[in-house]
Amino acid sequence: MDILQTETLGYKPNPKVKELLKDIQLLLLVGPTGSGKNTLEQELLKTGQFRPLVTHTTRPPRENQGVIEVDGDEYHFISRDKALEMLRSHEFIEAAYTHTNMYGTSIKELERASKESKIAVADIDVKGVRAYRELMDNVTPVYLLPPSFKILIERLTRRYGESRDREDIKIRLSTALEELSDLLDSNYYHIIVNEDKSISLGKVLEVFKGSKEYLNNEENLKIAKDLADQIKDYLAS
Repeated sequence: MDILQTETLGYKPNPKVKELLKDIQLLLLVGPTGSGKNTLEQELLKTGQFRPLVTHTTRPPRENQGVIEVDGDEYHFISRDKALEMLRSHEFIEAAYTHTNMYGTSIKELERASKESKIAVADIDVKGVRAYRELMDNVTPVYLLPPSFKILIERLTRRYGESRDREDIKIRLSTALEELSDLLDSNYYHIIVNEDKSISLGKVLEVFKGSKEYLNNEENLKIAKDLADQIKDYLAS
């Protein structure tokens, strides 16, 4: 087993982090690759109410729609050795191992949001949501769904380019299926079908104002189940 995977299994942050998290508002954007988390996060930041939690990762920067990711903007790109050092020093709030790389949110990122008196927003996976929920009560997890399987495949192709082969797409969809399974087994997600970014932005802001309309929304849960079934069929083909 990869040493990074070993270190992230059962990772626990410094116990002092609970005190820091007590007075921080946190919005977690969850969903499969292609659900539009990054785009919606950018719309939230334009409101001036939010501050992004920039994730640390050991994967190299990649090209999205012709633009190479910038260190400190989309991610903090770090070496495997630096990741191990930070894990062993308990500098992360949560950490996960995905597609042979580590992803983690540092305590310092939340401290920055706290100092600016802004709502912290993070693009995160379901494991990260569970980790945050164990640490704090004032967390709002919003699960974003693509409107259909067809649109999900189109978004994946647009994001990663035509050079991605079928097996690579299957890996992404396998992860998406795991994320959807967590949604269907949980009862704490606000579920939003992310078809139009302006409409989705409005819905997320409604959630943060206290709306429960999208909490375990039955209509959207059905969309999630249908999407999961279509992914299963694709993976079996």
